[in-house]
Amino acid sequence: MASTNNSGGAPSTTFSYDSEFLQTSAPFPTKSSVDFVAGGIPQYDGHYAVILDGIFTAEECTQLVAIASAANKGVWDRALVNVGGGRQAHLTDIRNCGRILYDDIELTNRIWNRIKPHVPELLRIESPPKQYKTGLWSKPSVKIAKGLNERLRFLKYGPGEYFERHCDGRFAREALDGSGDEFSVFTIHLYLNEGGKEEEELIGGSTSFFSPWGYQGQEKEIRVKPKVGRVLIFQHAGLLHSGEEVLKGLKLTMRTDIMYQILKEEK
Repeated sequence: MASTNNSGGAPSTTFSYDSEFLQTSAPFPTKSSVDFVAGGIPQYDGHYAVILDGIFTAEECTQLVAIASAANKGVWDRALVNVGGGRQAHLTDIRNCGRILYDDIELTNRIWNRIKPHVPELLRIESPPKQYKTGLWSKPSVKIAKGLNERLRFLKYGPGEYFERHCDGRFAREALDGSGDEFSVFTIHLYLNEGGKEEEELIGGSTSFFSPWGYQGQEKEIRVKPKVGRVLIFQHAGLLHSGEEVLKGLKLTMRTDIMYQILKEEK
């Protein structure tokens, strides 16, 4: 299966790091669901979005940023927007932030092994999440999580930078191990800083979920604030969200996807 998109651009060269880096379990893990009904967006009832806190330490997050930055020689390229047909464009009215694309299978596996024990419900999917009714989801099948997309997208937002409202798209390809087609279903955001202490205070920069298009005048908003080591996981389909404008300070995140394969198809 041809890739529909893997966020374009040339990835940075793999950078070396300690063999023990991220090889332990999460230090202080907690888990909560985003309650869309209580937050005033009942249209998203049944949609998947969870927040994992205490999954990565502040030191580990700092090291992740250092790895990506060193691999790209300290340069943060401007983030692009998918415009269809595998093409991307620099559209600052939609997306305005810095980005480093970093491909690293080993590091990606370590990140996934840290997260995976806390989302057992995502390892095997037999019933599709809300909004998934067509294409691969149009007939019963079992989807098995293969791991994370190894293209880690590190994002840097300074004052006045943002990502306007959008829904995340699906990425599909032939699996790297040659085992067949695989495709993404869920977005992962890892927040790498939160401001304060030795950093400038961070104001703004939340990941905000909004009522679906067409609810102007009665729309609601649910904000997930940046917190160092926090992981936000949510389904691609049907969840309108944005990267809120940073008003002060600096926001650093890493984004990737959970990849799946069809285990079997029921007849």
